[in-house]
Amino acid sequence: LLPILPLDGGVVLESLAGESRARKVSIFLGVVLCVLALAYGWMWPAILLVLFVVTNVQKLRLDAEERGDEPERVRLREGLVALGRDDGAAAARIAQEILATARSARLKHDAAQLLAWGSILSGDADRAAQALGMFPPELPPSPYLRGAVFNATDHPEEAVLPLEQAWRQSPDAATGTQLAHA
Repeated sequence: LLPILPLDGGVVLESLAGESRARKVSIFLGVVLCVLALAYGWMWPAILLVLFVVTNVQKLRLDAEERGDEPERVRLREGLVALGRDDGAAAARIAQEILATARSARLKHDAAQLLAWGSILSGDADRAAQALGMFPPELPPSPYLRGAVFNATDHPEEAVLPLEQAWRQSPDAATGTQLAHA
């Protein structure tokens, strides 16, 4: 068993040493074994090892970004509480503060979503529409949110397609109400 994530040996190592250490060991061993594989002319194992190394490096970077976003995650929860209290203005304000400092794509997505819903709730449809442009490309807004924003900005004709898509994904009362409004 090679102790390289995502191989079985790497999974065993992860359970014994923790994810971060297992990823670091996987990177080190992956590089060493890749050099050896290339020295012996074994291209396929070398290619697989490069993929494993790249995957582990990316995951370490992503984890570091998300750990750095932890204070903003606390603020995000405060914004969600404000949204639950029907205080859209406070939720939107908190979301904008988070967006100014967010580093990870996931936090940017969640803050843009909070901004859009808070803006809709507070009656600021233009700011909700602007929030749609703040989503990271790799994590776009949900079809339901897009449709709700189009409804809020008095563009029901643009709301129909995303809301139909949302309805196919999850036919619930909220989606049905937005779709009927469109």
